[in-house]
Amino acid sequence: MVVAGFCARGKLRIHRIESKAKVNAAYFQENVMDPNFDDIPWLYGADTSKLWIHMDKVSSHTARSS
Repeated sequence: MVVAGFCARGKLRIHRIESKAKVNAAYFQENVMDPNFDDIPWLYGADTSKLWIHMDKVSSHTARSS
């Protein structure tokens, strides 16, 4: 599985998810969201604080810790 993101200002790096990984909230935050948050300032610069991130309702996305 891979994770990718894009917007009008460009695209995020593609991240591979381990083939047998259990994607729970902790895995999602560490291996998906943290790397994406590293890319966001590069795309948005001073406008980073105006950014909205939209995700579906998969349990790893909606966990309280997310």
